[in-house]
Amino acid sequence: MKSRLPLLLTAILSLVWSTVSAQTTAVKRSALDMLPASTTLLVRVRSCSDFTKKFKESPLYALREEPSMKLFIDRLGKEMDDEVKKLREELGFDLMDMVSKVEGEVAFAVGDLDKVISAVARSQAQVGGPPDVKPGDLPILVSFDAGSSAETMKGYLEKAFDAAA
Repeated sequence: MKSRLPLLLTAILSLVWSTVSAQTTAVKRSALDMLPASTTLLVRVRSCSDFTKKFKESPLYALREEPSMKLFIDRLGKEMDDEVKKLREELGFDLMDMVSKVEGEVAFAVGDLDKVISAVARSQAQVGGPPDVKPGDLPILVSFDAGSSAETMKGYLEKAFDAAA
């Protein structure tokens, strides 16, 4: 799986890059307008900045201050620190800087999974071996609106492409 990770990352970043490029050069459209009818799953936030503001005011966000949740979050953070540091060194920027630039719509979509499901079924029927699924077989779209930070976001994406290559 490790050898396929750069290809998967490249495929996802290609979709993100094309979406960012399209949204900065044309009239802004919703990600919903770009999805085929065969879309399997869609998670969409209309406005990331509004969602973040409302989430921080919610009771769910307040749970992070509960002692047991705080302990869990602290442990998780410590476990992730080394990996986040490695990723920051590889990319040349902190992912949280990139995330902070997202202002408008955010969408994550998974397209038609028939090809992937067929490959998994063939693998199971043949008893053994991993399914023959390539990164290009995974129909994934990640779309976001960086608004006034579009140029900065493009720079982050270029660095991520370079790291994935």
